[in-house]
Amino acid sequence: MHVCGWHQGLAAGAFNAYRIGRRRVVFRESLTGSTITDRPEEVTAHVHACEHLRARAASPAASLDLIDSARSALCLELRNSWSG
Repeated sequence: MHVCGWHQGLAAGAFNAYRIGRRRVVFRESLTGSTITDRPEEVTAHVHACEHLRARAASPAASLDLIDSARSALCLELRNSWSG
């Protein structure tokens, strides 16, 4: 299913999920501060967002190809703008 709009991982902001022994915690950062939570429903939501991002992400090779294509296009654009 395709859903338009922001990806759920972006809405959560920057976060890291940790396992400390049997306990899972999430460290969240925002514009105005940070929080640590071990509430199961919040940890689960963050872990699912991360898993979803990983599942949808391009492979490392495809990511490098994309970066190289963007670099080549930018370099060509810069060369053309310098030549006049």
